[in-house]
Amino acid sequence: MAVASVIRGVESSKPYPSKFTLSLGYLVLSAFSLSYLKLKNKNDPEFHLPWMTKKKVHMQPYASIGALYEVSPPVYVFDKGIALVLIIGGVAEFLVSLCVILSFSAALDGNLNQGIGSALMTFNSVIVSAASFVMFREKINLPQAFGILIILVSVILLSVCAPQPTAAEIPAEEADGIGSMLLVIIFGVTGALFFSVESMITKHLIVNKGVAGDVAGITFLFVEGFIGTVCLAVTSFSG
Repeated sequence: MAVASVIRGVESSKPYPSKFTLSLGYLVLSAFSLSYLKLKNKNDPEFHLPWMTKKKVHMQPYASIGALYEVSPPVYVFDKGIALVLIIGGVAEFLVSLCVILSFSAALDGNLNQGIGSALMTFNSVIVSAASFVMFREKINLPQAFGILIILVSVILLSVCAPQPTAAEIPAEEADGIGSMLLVIIFGVTGALFFSVESMITKHLIVNKGVAGDVAGITFLFVEGFIGTVCLAVTSFSG
């Protein structure tokens, strides 16, 4: 993730080709990772890919003790509901990555610090904490509350302290800088929102569906990689 952020920053002068090329890398790596996990656990009857769920089977009575037992290894079937949630998470991951690189590009155009967009992405911690409290009844302790307060103050300062004179009062170059600052803020906060959606989907899959968090993350990257690779192919062939 850190390497990808560095690449996004360096190549932000050409945001879309850079993003779509990164997605191709995500597609290859995630496909390899999922294949490796499948092969590694081929002898484990309990292992299954995240879009599969355990099929309910008829339990046979065990004559001597009157207990129930399964007569065969567990059978896993495709779950359309989980697959849809995984796709939504992958789309969110793609939009997060796109917002990050567009934020870097806007900062580069306005000769601004590219770290501003990344700093705004931390706003997702506030959203996830609030959503977790509402959806999962998770309490917010004092250190978390203090951290949320700092993030809120930082986001407000970044937004309020951006220069806001009218275009008639400033040279065109400075007006472009103000426009770039606004774009950085918009893309940064929007990316934080999509990141929050992805985080809550991951938590839902872990808590309610029993999906391993790391496997869900790899699947998100696979979906985002597929979307970006399709975009790369379309833009390449369209010239």
